[in-house]
Amino acid sequence: MGRRTEGDRQGNQVDGFTITPGRIPRWEEPGGTYMITFALRDRRCCDLSRPDLAPIIVGGLRHFNEKRYHLYDYTVMPDHVHAIIQPIPKGGKCEPLNRIMHSIKSWTANQLNRRLRRSGPPWVRRTHNRLLRSHREYQAKARYIWHNPIEAGLTRDRAAWPWTGNGQVTEGVEVDDDGGLEARPTGSGDPGDCYS
Repeated sequence: MGRRTEGDRQGNQVDGFTITPGRIPRWEEPGGTYMITFALRDRRCCDLSRPDLAPIIVGGLRHFNEKRYHLYDYTVMPDHVHAIIQPIPKGGKCEPLNRIMHSIKSWTANQLNRRLRRSGPPWVRRTHNRLLRSHREYQAKARYIWHNPIEAGLTRDRAAWPWTGNGQVTEGVEVDDDGGLEARPTGSGDPGDCYS
């Protein structure tokens, strides 16, 4: 396998999409909404849902909310994190997802290492991301995020899990009349705002 150059890491533009090479090429749609997942390199190093660690992750996700991206939904699990984000266009361009994720993972890694009195990268290098192509897909992924702590046996009630939320304090996922989940983006309140 040949060496990668800086140009390789930046990716190529094809019909408005950015393609980042790697073992699995990554396609980014400018202004697209993504479900992202990033995980600990070693599950035994710590439990991210500890009350002294989870706020670091939540703070890292929320720090650039409404500045560099819209944060719609998230959950912090013991060994991984899920979130739905949408990069904010500035000057007709969106910041690449890998740059946003580098900032989140770098800052949270430094804070976690300081708190745990350790060194080295706690995160798996690659972040899994999925472009959400419709409101239906957004709803399914938001539902998954909000129910992940229940499915993992961490809580019986999604409202009781303190490390699930959205970018806003009062909006997000609501229970509809029949007890099901209704995912609502936290931007302007228009469901069309959460995907292109």
